[in-house]
Amino acid sequence: IDDIEDILSRTKENRRTLLFSATMPDRISALAKKYMGKREIIKTAHSGQTTELTDQIYFEVKESDKLDALCRIIDTNNEFYGLVFCRTKLDVDFVTSKLADRGYDSDGLHGDISQNVREKILTKFRNKKINVLVATDVAARGLDIDDLTHVINYALPQDPEAYLHRIGRTGRAGKEGTAVTFVTPEEFRKLMFIKNFTKTEIRKERVPHVKDVISYKKDRIYKRIKEMIDAGTGEKYIELAQELLQEGKSTVVVAALIKHLFQNELEENNYAKIQDLYDKRQSEYPKARGEDDRGRKNDRYGRKRDYKDRGERNRNFKDRDGKKKEFKEDKGKIRMFLSLGKKDDLSPKGLLKMLNKKTKIEPEKVSGIQISESYSFFNVPKKEADSIIEKMNKGKNDRPLVEKAKS
Repeated sequence: IDDIEDILSRTKENRRTLLFSATMPDRISALAKKYMGKREIIKTAHSGQTTELTDQIYFEVKESDKLDALCRIIDTNNEFYGLVFCRTKLDVDFVTSKLADRGYDSDGLHGDISQNVREKILTKFRNKKINVLVATDVAARGLDIDDLTHVINYALPQDPEAYLHRIGRTGRAGKEGTAVTFVTPEEFRKLMFIKNFTKTEIRKERVPHVKDVISYKKDRIYKRIKEMIDAGTGEKYIELAQELLQEGKSTVVVAALIKHLFQNELEENNYAKIQDLYDKRQSEYPKARGEDDRGRKNDRYGRKRDYKDRGERNRNFKDRDGKKKEFKEDKGKIRMFLSLGKKDDLSPKGLLKMLNKKTKIEPEKVSGIQISESYSFFNVPKKEADSIIEKMNKGKNDRPLVEKAKS
């Protein structure tokens, strides 16, 4: 905008000026008033009319739970095809990389991406070779993408008009769409301001539970296996199947294969916990003077304590209902403690990838993953435990990174 003002200040007074803008924040209005003088304002019909086919909902979540909440939304929608709006370039890079680590077909757009790369990304998105596009408001300007099922506000926009501009990307051409907004407790007033300004209904919903995610994944696995059966498998696979069936019951054989292939997707313990804020009242989150948007100064705002004693951490780890969690080792496996957690951007898939890279352990041998804010647990076969401790703690002179969990 400084460049625009510089150019306009050097133009002749006798000129014709046309100004186009999707939104009209104060700075733009001041620019028009200063350099256009007597002017005519032409507006489109109220943007709110374009949201009639868009179901608007919001989830109240902690900042650290946003990524897991996003993944659950994607996982519980069979035909997810959406835009995810972030506030900054760094946020776009972070969300894009984490989604890629977890195996989602995604890419990102922001101002630092060249036009050539931008066009390639948009072509992939239009052709649905990727189904999740993460972008800043600036990078998403002018995008004309049809059939979007979702628009996700990973972060609230700066002004209400930007909110309408974002969610107007879905619910087009007579097709219904869904606009999802993530709101931290400290941002609730800002959401209410947007709701009142836009005169639209934004409904509060509960983040999908892990059981819902697993149910959807079971349906997908079932359909995928059915498609493979219909397409034919090949004689060599049938021969091996017959040998396996001679040694065990058909149900047990199929269950063993499913566990081998999909154990990490179908076990509830492998999913990060999300603090359920659905029933919290806004009055429970008064914003303290001098506190930032993440509520860093007061544990009452959702931040977990950092326990100095590792044994105390193990004893105080609780589940989503606040009940003390009893950790049981799988038969023939050892419960392991890892001093990394969500604050280190660790996810179940990230943990499996790290273990495989550093210790060569196969992902299907790891089970019972629990990711907390600053530490994690997982189960491995007894014969693998000592090797993992040795390799993961190599070069660690102070506190070990991994050790056997205390009962």
